[in-house]
Amino acid sequence: MNLQSTPAYSATKGSFSPTEEQVRQAKKFNVHPLIIHLLALRNVTQDRDIELFLFPSLGNLPDPFTLLGMEKAVSLVAFAIKNCDDIIIWGDYDVDGITATCLLVTFFKRIGKNVSWYIPDRFSEGYGLNIPTLNKIHSKAKGEYPLLITVDCGISNYDEIVYAKNIGFRLIVTDHHELPTHTVDADVVLNPKQEHCGFGDKNLAGVGMAFYLAAGIRSHLNSEGYFTEKIPCPNLKDFLDLVAIGTIADMVPLTPTNRILVKAGFETLSETRNVGISALLKSSDIFPGTIVSDDISFSLAPKLNAAGRLGKVDIAMELLLCSDKQKASKLANKLTNINGQRKRLCKQILEITLTIDSKQLITNNNCIVISGEYHLGVLGIVASQLVSLYRVPAIILSPDPSKNDRKILKGSGRSIQGVNLITILRKCDKYLLKYGGHAMAAGLTLPVEHLDMFKNYFSSLLEKATEGKPPSSMQPVDADLSIEKTFDLSFLEQFNRLEPFGVGNTKPVFADCNASIYDYKVIGRNGDHLKILFRGKYTNRQGIGFNLGHKGEVLQEKRKHTVIFSPTLNRFNAGLTWEAKLLDIL
Repeated sequence: MNLQSTPAYSATKGSFSPTEEQVRQAKKFNVHPLIIHLLALRNVTQDRDIELFLFPSLGNLPDPFTLLGMEKAVSLVAFAIKNCDDIIIWGDYDVDGITATCLLVTFFKRIGKNVSWYIPDRFSEGYGLNIPTLNKIHSKAKGEYPLLITVDCGISNYDEIVYAKNIGFRLIVTDHHELPTHTVDADVVLNPKQEHCGFGDKNLAGVGMAFYLAAGIRSHLNSEGYFTEKIPCPNLKDFLDLVAIGTIADMVPLTPTNRILVKAGFETLSETRNVGISALLKSSDIFPGTIVSDDISFSLAPKLNAAGRLGKVDIAMELLLCSDKQKASKLANKLTNINGQRKRLCKQILEITLTIDSKQLITNNNCIVISGEYHLGVLGIVASQLVSLYRVPAIILSPDPSKNDRKILKGSGRSIQGVNLITILRKCDKYLLKYGGHAMAAGLTLPVEHLDMFKNYFSSLLEKATEGKPPSSMQPVDADLSIEKTFDLSFLEQFNRLEPFGVGNTKPVFADCNASIYDYKVIGRNGDHLKILFRGKYTNRQGIGFNLGHKGEVLQEKRKHTVIFSPTLNRFNAGLTWEAKLLDIL
């Protein structure tokens, strides 16, 4: 497979020249002026904001009780504990939902409360609550008022929640997705996007919401004198490894609250008490020490995600809740094998989509909406890959296998910065049976006969949203910086302070306009990738270009090129080295 649709990059910004103010701030915070420049590009310019960004502290987190409904939620939990009513956590099958479910299950066990959990099967049950399973759970639940807590789902399950309450559940919905037109009739809804919610950050992931519920419960029980020597007050920092994994995986914006949670979560990951996560780290060749966003995005999250995507979510949950090291090791290896299956499926589907003529693939130069006989579990990943390749929002659909007439399409969409996917889908609701999600990722269902109308309308809305400019505009380069200067160890240490990278804080992109190539080779089964050795003054530096194998022909012409790259950590044989992740070669 020869992916020649590498995103283009805008003209470089020229040599970096700091302003007097940037020099002052660099001295104040003891960093290279380029770090201040990179923060300014991310609209972090004031001293207070720079300090919070470079030195995030858990003490700066918002109060849990500023979340609308928190007081009532913790009262319901306290009532269930006091009256020995069952508590059931209902989660979602993606990484955010899995980590959120695990967090609350582990938290309740730590405070001496037995709790059960349920995550529906992606293929036979679909996303969110469903009535048949609610009946089964209620028939086995103990107590007069069993308490059902949803995590990363529930905000769109209006009918199911009415039913759950009618059969005797008390119900707390914790969710972070965009609010539907009709508010669900739960006993409590915790979602920072609610009107009149005073919580200072609207961008928490589902696992972030679960963490805040745990924080509120702990605070309430502590004030009631619940904790004793036998049941000690849990340290909430122990759960931040799960928060970091779920938040990065769900691609929510790394706004101040999420940044604080994830940064602290990196520290917890480095010395995690979670036996399952420890086994997952080991199976991914990630050893104690520096943890970065790429470790989650490209190693941990895909393995956990693969379980839910291929209908084996119980394995991921079993791993994260495991207390036996030997068993955890076996489960981690199982997830690695499942992820291998997932990779093969994704590659097959991507290869099929790339055989489609680009004029047919990309509608009106602003989006991709395609349908085919694909595996439903991996459509979101392939959509993300298409977004990376073509820089336009992508939606992939396939017939719903649970419908015998095959007249219903289900699918996943992924977006680009500046295009709120869920806002546009909301305007397309006349063509859709169901949809949900957030700005960057969404799921949807529609009748097959509506596909063409939906595609055209979706494209027309995108044109209005982007004011007629193609969303595939070139990705900017943050600064001209030679590979030699980039890989100075003191600069790299400061560069790492910009972690975590993700939505809202993308990894900086540099351009070396005079990179000297000492050696290179095309690698990969089909020659898809490129490995380069750059000549340096004191030492040579390695670079890796995924899906840049076709650039080998360009390198034969001359030995000096403009190289677009980002510094990245490479883990190999328990070692940790910096290398250039090549994004383009001009």
